[in-house]
Amino acid sequence: MNEPSPLSTSDRAQLLAAGRLEDARGELESTRAALGAAPRWRPARGLMAQCDEALARIEEMRERMRRKLVVAIVGPTGAGKSTLLSALAGVDGLSPSGVTRPTTRDVVVYCREREDAEPLIARLGDDARVAVKASPAAVGLEHLLLVDTPDFNSALEAEHRPIVEAVVRQADVLLCVFNVENPKTRANIEYLAPLVASFPSRFVLAVLNHCDRQDEAELKGDIRPDFVRTLSAGWDRAPAGVFCVSARRQLRRPEWPAGAAPRHDFDEFPRLREALFGSLNRASVVLDARVERARHLATAVREAVAERAAALDVAAGDVDQRLRRLRGEALGEAAGGLGEAGAGVGVGTMALFYQRLANAWWGPVGWLVGIWARLLIVGAGFTNMLRFGHPVRQLWGVVTSLARFKQSRESIDEAERGHGTDLAALRYRARYEREWPALADALVAGGFDPAVRDAGVAVPTAEALDQALTERWGSALSAQLDRATDTLSAAWLQLLLNGFVLVPAVAVAVRAVTSFVGDELLSGDYFRHAFLTILLLWLLAFVLFQMGARALGGRRLLRRTFAALLEEVREGPDALGDDALAREVAAVRRLR
Repeated sequence: MNEPSPLSTSDRAQLLAAGRLEDARGELESTRAALGAAPRWRPARGLMAQCDEALARIEEMRERMRRKLVVAIVGPTGAGKSTLLSALAGVDGLSPSGVTRPTTRDVVVYCREREDAEPLIARLGDDARVAVKASPAAVGLEHLLLVDTPDFNSALEAEHRPIVEAVVRQADVLLCVFNVENPKTRANIEYLAPLVASFPSRFVLAVLNHCDRQDEAELKGDIRPDFVRTLSAGWDRAPAGVFCVSARRQLRRPEWPAGAAPRHDFDEFPRLREALFGSLNRASVVLDARVERARHLATAVREAVAERAAALDVAAGDVDQRLRRLRGEALGEAAGGLGEAGAGVGVGTMALFYQRLANAWWGPVGWLVGIWARLLIVGAGFTNMLRFGHPVRQLWGVVTSLARFKQSRESIDEAERGHGTDLAALRYRARYEREWPALADALVAGGFDPAVRDAGVAVPTAEALDQALTERWGSALSAQLDRATDTLSAAWLQLLLNGFVLVPAVAVAVRAVTSFVGDELLSGDYFRHAFLTILLLWLLAFVLFQMGARALGGRRLLRRTFAALLEEVREGPDALGDDALAREVAAVRRLR
């Protein structure tokens, strides 16, 4: 069986580079997703656009992984870009130049084979006029393309700048050319700054052309150091190299203008050629340039995001803590409202509790529980009858119980809906409306949309709050009723209390049957005493049951329901404003 041939060094390098590009893409996608968690933070939109642009550029790099390195020559009018290209190529007049400005009107590509330039031409589109100069014998272009661009500061800058930026987008190396006679023109440096920012420093070179026209000592001691400082300040980085050259000197026929003969022989053109055709003209550098640029783009976007996110601390301070504190205080206000109104649901809550207990219990005690549950639904009159007090008042309770049936039914309905949620909702919203203006100012100062000034973005209307609390009250009450019912309906407890009745009842029944079979008749007093004993034990079992129900139900049940409701509101989703803004602030802080 034939084994697959091992990967070549080139293929292995391609795979490794593809993986690193994917790493950069994944980092950008993660950053973009994190920005999406703060939709009301205004900088997020622009930063997401930066992520999208960087992702698009990385995709373009992936598509041209096997293509030659593109060196873009950029600079203002009069810098000598065309002359420099001709000097590098060793061919006079390779790129059109002359006295008329702008001298460079077209994109000029110098390469070994015309096919090398076709992907670049396709990317630039029909708007760019591209001239291709191909020379199979060209030295130093095994892995490079040299591209001359139009002047970006001429009378045709509106037409030229989009072309320059399109070339730079497809470039891997940026060669910035300046005229030594006015190298620190701020507008030129500022225009190039964002273009330079998209490249790693390793692939940015700066050239001071026409250096033969300056005094050599001044050039080395003042002009060049000052130029390097200006570039470092304007671009927030130093280029990989700054070369003082005389491009015209390298032409076969320099044709020096009158009075412009060289003043000295200092010329770093050989160093520039070595940097381009020696250090960069390698297959490994082609991949490295694209991988490093992808990493650089991802890092640049990440740093821009972190810088904007850090500004939130300065502008808004501890606004996220203040948001959480306000929410806690508003919940406290709501809890107070529920607590004040909570007594109104006590009767209904106990009725619901006994209904569940009646369904859970069996035996004699279960029968009494069922009867008691029905009495609670009918009204409080029957329960008054079983309490100590004036006999006439107890009788009046029985008479009025039927009239109270409707009231009892309403109490049960209130217990299920949550009596007092409207008051709690009003207090919750009122607390937000008092505190919100100051918080909103801090959020807007931190970059959040001015729409957050409306308290409605943080807390819904009182009606919506009431509805949300009502829905949560029902689930909280149901959970607490289930919990209390399970506790009071344990199997061992049902056996114990029902045993109070069943054991003597079974004993009496067995005694009666055995006596009857043995032709022995028991007296009526025996059965009366047995009945009273069983009845008393039955009532005792029910009283013990009632003690347990009282301990687990009543105010304790309501307190637990209130606590569960507030906990659910505090930790739950958006129904009460849900801390969405606090979460967005936290999401922004995580971007630092």
